[in-house]
Amino acid sequence: TDHSELTPDLTEAGGLPMGPLASMSPEQAASGGIDVDTRSDVYSLGILLYELLGGRPAFDPAELAAAGYPAALEILLHRAVLTPSSVIEGLDPAEAAALAGCRSTDVAKWISAVRGDLDQVVAKCLEKDRSRRYETVNGMALDLARFLANEPVLARPPSRRYRLRKFVDRNRAACLSTL
Repeated sequence: TDHSELTPDLTEAGGLPMGPLASMSPEQAASGGIDVDTRSDVYSLGILLYELLGGRPAFDPAELAAAGYPAALEILLHRAVLTPSSVIEGLDPAEAAALAGCRSTDVAKWISAVRGDLDQVVAKCLEKDRSRRYETVNGMALDLARFLANEPVLARPPSRRYRLRKFVDRNRAACLSTL
């Protein structure tokens, strides 16, 4: 990612939190670092994952910088972010094609790969209420490993249909041989 987009950083002067506001968890930005735990790290990793998957940051750093700290804090605390797949769908077609090309795919395959489980993992990472996020980075990593193994991810609401679809996807040859 381009680190120039992460500036300007807020400093500790005047009791403001230290670091790039665009990647801070709501509790970290609001409390100045008091009562921050590993779920804040999960949020920041979710911000990075969001940008890697969707090609855009979850919050526009320039907008946050121009808004000033109180308004930027309101954005972080209350504005819902679009899913990464929705961001891709909203891109200019030429820009989407260029970004898909950087990922060695086409736009439709890119959206299809991100929609669903990865959208849900990112949404769980970026929950405003930290009690609804992954408790640890390891929990997030295990869910991403489940996604890569085509197993049900915990970020998604459990349903029989979803679990059955994942089972069939993992065991396609065995399922087809029973027909």
